[in-house]
Amino acid sequence: MKILRSFIFKLPTLDVNYVICKLVLSNIILTRITDTLQEMIYREESLKKVLRLLCIQSIAADGLKPKLLEFYKREIVHSYGYHHLITFDRLQKSGLLSAQDKTPRKSYPILRSTLNLTVENVNEKEPNDISYTYSGYAPLTVRLVNWITQRSGLKYLADMVKHLPGNAFQDSQKLSATQDRLEYSDNHTLVYFLGGCTYAEVSALRFLAQHHPNNATFTIATTKLINGDTLLDTLIEPGKDQRS
Repeated sequence: MKILRSFIFKLPTLDVNYVICKLVLSNIILTRITDTLQEMIYREESLKKVLRLLCIQSIAADGLKPKLLEFYKREIVHSYGYHHLITFDRLQKSGLLSAQDKTPRKSYPILRSTLNLTVENVNEKEPNDISYTYSGYAPLTVRLVNWITQRSGLKYLADMVKHLPGNAFQDSQKLSATQDRLEYSDNHTLVYFLGGCTYAEVSALRFLAQHHPNNATFTIATTKLINGDTLLDTLIEPGKDQRS
């Protein structure tokens, strides 16, 4: 493990964060990421990079132990300013950061395994899976779309849906007898992202449409196109000493 940490910190800053996030999502260094985050905070590295990794750790671990969460809060407030108490409050309300229950559900490991979210040896030049969009990580949203469109709804996802945040429901719209059913296609799906989606998710859906066994087509709608930084921009409380 020491050799791995020594190697990744010799990489350029961008590559360091990319490698660490990928390892966390693959559950390789999830339990040992605290030292890395602590070092980043002490170095006063970009707050966005710190928070992105912190949120990924929280999501992948089904929340952080309360003492660890308070430790991060104290260290970040000390290094980046007291106004980030508001930032922490917003992150927790959004669900990106949370305290762990006494008996964690292990939702992410179950979803990662069941939906095959992390894929090794991805060929990005000639991809055969949507995971190429994140160099080995398949967007959860697009995996769900793939399952639903191939298996006619949510009923086959009952065991997985309970591990997802928020509520899930299924409703069917019936056409009247006077409507021309030829105008409608069972293979055309509207995918609507409330709150925003990434360009990688759009690319993954396009790839899915090109390789879908049922020749499905997708119309993508969203409230906003986002990425990790722009999402955090809406949650980070600005301050005079803020380091982006």
